[in-house]
Amino acid sequence: MEANNTKAKEKKVQLEEKLEALAKIYEEKIKALEESSGADKKIDTRVVRDISAKKADDYVEIRLFKDGDKYKDDVLVGINGYMCRIKRGVPVKIKRSFAKVISDSEDSVATVNADFLMKDGKMERYF
Repeated sequence: MEANNTKAKEKKVQLEEKLEALAKIYEEKIKALEESSGADKKIDTRVVRDISAKKADDYVEIRLFKDGDKYKDDVLVGINGYMCRIKRGVPVKIKRSFAKVISDSEDSVATVNADFLMKDGKMERYF
């Protein structure tokens, strides 16, 4: 059993090394394309998409606000059928794509709240 775990870990390390090497190659290609001029400046969308997918799978650490009232429950985030439950008030590591969904959600709330204006020290809705 332990031999299988060791082999699995070795294979995972090898795959991660290959992914890092591919990401480095793609980044070099993009840099070369950006530095070139004229007709040579066509960017292969597959390269950009592959790098974006790799970055979306990176883990980032976030901490969601928690209070005893409105913001006390865990947050569920879903992307294309994949769900992630995020505990509030503690630092957690989640995939970058889930963190982006949370960030976009916060931006939408900020946009809605921007519809309110202060008038004579009171909040009034702007229509």
